[in-house]
Amino acid sequence: MLLGVIVAICTVAGGAHGAEASTRKPGVARKDAGARKDLRPAAEVVGRVVDAFGHAVANATVVVTPARPDRTWNAPRTQSDASGRFRFIGLPPGDYVFVALHGEHAGGVSPVMPVERTLEVVLVVGNTVISA
Repeated sequence: MLLGVIVAICTVAGGAHGAEASTRKPGVARKDAGARKDLRPAAEVVGRVVDAFGHAVANATVVVTPARPDRTWNAPRTQSDASGRFRFIGLPPGDYVFVALHGEHAGGVSPVMPVERTLEVVLVVGNTVISA
């Protein structure tokens, strides 16, 4: 039985659509509408890797991949520090899957998570249990 689970704690998304959206004329498309998507600020993901008891897991490898596979994507990876913390900065806004791997623990895979501005994630990894 595998005890690996991944939990999203909090997501905060921001946007500045307010007054500009209300001043557009109905039925008139903006020429720069497609370009605006590319101008969204880069996203940041912070989190911790913990075991099934909530204890920090140091030196776990955390990998982030887009929800829709892209052959040009070079999956960023980082290591958790002594308190289990990790951080990714500069991610393009989008939908991602997070994976935590550690030699002493069974890894886990997150569900698809939308990342717009900031996302805080807790990755819970567990031991592999062999039952007789």
